[in-house]
Amino acid sequence: MLAPLAGLLAASLALLVVGADANGLVCGPSWSTVASAEHLRKPSAIATIASNDIWVVGSTKDTVHAIRTGAEHWDGSSWSQVPVPDVGTGENMLNGVDALASNNVWAVGYSGSSGRYSTLIERWNGTQWRVVTSPNADTNGDNVLTSVDALSGTNAWAVGSSRTATSRKSLIQRWNGTSWTIVSSPNSGTSSNSLLGVAAAGPNDIWAVGWKNSGDGLRSLLLHYDGTGWTEGATVPKVGTGDNVLTDISAVSNDDVWATGYYVDGTKYKTLTLHYNGTTWSHVPSSNGADGTDILMGIDASSPTNAWTVGFEYRTAPLCSLDTALGWLRLDHLAECYLQGRHARERDVRCR
Repeated sequence: MLAPLAGLLAASLALLVVGADANGLVCGPSWSTVASAEHLRKPSAIATIASNDIWVVGSTKDTVHAIRTGAEHWDGSSWSQVPVPDVGTGENMLNGVDALASNNVWAVGYSGSSGRYSTLIERWNGTQWRVVTSPNADTNGDNVLTSVDALSGTNAWAVGSSRTATSRKSLIQRWNGTSWTIVSSPNSGTSSNSLLGVAAAGPNDIWAVGWKNSGDGLRSLLLHYDGTGWTEGATVPKVGTGDNVLTDISAVSNDDVWATGYYVDGTKYKTLTLHYNGTTWSHVPSSNGADGTDILMGIDASSPTNAWTVGFEYRTAPLCSLDTALGWLRLDHLAECYLQGRHARERDVRCR
């Protein structure tokens, strides 16, 4: 099962859903399905500018069944397809998106040609999507970007990996207002390193997460930028008996950062949530289903007491958890609130 999961994590990101704060506890079917433009076959990431200005990116297929980039936009009443350029005639995919304004949205992924993948970065200028030149760490290997975080018009970061026949290395790029350049990043895994998520608490306080491998299985990889350079972050606790992988990260402040993913314990894949308090990273237990394969793919934290994670439970319903004063709680089928046998208070749970 490891190979399919590793491939999925390396190629896709979570679809994050954030709603307005509720005033009290309202448990029930508060999620609803909204018809899409039915353009994207695989939505990978979402970015919200306003309630009437939302982007989703991912991939679709053309008439000859090639995987191509895709994007849909929400205008407050409906989703519509927006053309996105591809590079070449091979496979093109968008994995991550972040928005600064209605006329400044970044999307990252990869394009394929002659059996090789190259980094792909595109920008929405308010009128159209355009490809922006991005470098590759190794032109003889595969270069893929998985996540992007834009802080300003002159400061944005994208992360991913660069793979050759013998190794995979972390890949970090920075936008300075004029061009994207590769920034040196650590590779503590002796055989493989891959970054899946990036989040900034400030211009000199940026985190990137993923996984590394030194021949002893997958281990959490967590890098930090302090304004000078990237280093491996504070020690990350290892959980369970097997693999630990971080898939996404969200920063509320310099002393309130969440990372999410999965770990293996015996034969089971379990949800993994870690928290950074400004000094150390600690494991915060999160709920799991009964089938033995629960993986969190994305996290978005908006305050010290309000964070969402999303992922999947193998062969069953989607998995969603909510950070509350009682700890991480599961919202089964995105509707029913489980309060671990305790009475809810207004500050305990905010159901969407």
